[in-house]
Formats: sequence, structure tokens, C-alpha cells
Amino acid sequence: MRAPSFILSFTLMLMLISPLSMADDNTEVKAWVENVLISTLAISYQESDEDIRKVQHYYSMNAWDGLSSFLGDKVDVVREKQLELHPSPQAPPNILETGYVSGIHYWRIAQDIIIPELDVEINFIVAVLEAKPMDGSRFVIQSISMSKNKSQ
Repeated sequence: MRAPSFILSFTLMLMLISPLSMADDNTEVKAWVENVLISTLAISYQESDEDIRKVQHYYSMNAWDGLSSFLGDKVDVVREKQLELHPSPQAPPNILETGYVSGIHYWRIAQDIIIPELDVEINFIVAVLEAKPMDGSRFVIQSISMSKNKSQ
């Protein structure tokens, strides 16, 4: 009769550890998204296009192309006005959805970033995949959508 007791104990242990692991993953991916977006938007008029692309490895090609198109005119303004941007999060990132597709862990995360120098708030929604990109990072931004509001 020892076997059922062991199985029950083992099952309970797995049930307790699994949510803790997922909570750790959620905390890690939220911090990662916030850091990547802030790093991406913290540009200076002195930076070359090559300098700006140093964060490109955190994004899929489609996500980077979309982001580049969206931010293209803002980079021109930064250079014309000789600005240095200091983006900051409006609030902590918010996980909208999480799950697995074809065995790959994904998150949809909303993050609002304020850029005071441009008097703008950018509302991001990113789809993040758990992956092993070339840089060794654990995550990659697979897709990104953005909307721009005038900052309050």
C-alpha cells in the first residue's frame, strides 16, 4: 500500500512546483519585455543606424521591420533636434495571455512606454516566444503592435 502514497505525494509535489515555475517564467518574461522595449527606445541623436540595430536580435525579422517602420520618423526627429530619449514604463507590463503552441511557450504582453522628449506614449502589445535566439537570450519578440498617444 506504499505505492499509492508515494504516487499521491509525488503528484502533489508536481502540482505545487509547476505553478511556482510558471510564476517565475511570467516574472522573468515581463521584466525582459520591459527591459528590451526601454533599451530599444533609449536612443540618442549621436547613434548611427548600426548602433540602433544592436537590439535587433531580440526581435523576429517581421517584428523588427514593423517596429522600424513605426519608429522611422521618430529617429529622424531625434537626430534633427539632437535629442537623447529617456523612455520609461507607464506601468508594469501586463500579461494578456500565455500558453503553448506546438510545444513552444508564448506570452502576449501589453506595455505602455512614455517618451517625455517626444511628448508621446506608445502602447505596445508583443507576442513573445520562449526560444534560444543567437544571442543566448531565452526569449524573442515574435510580433509587435504599437499605437501612439500624446502623453498626458
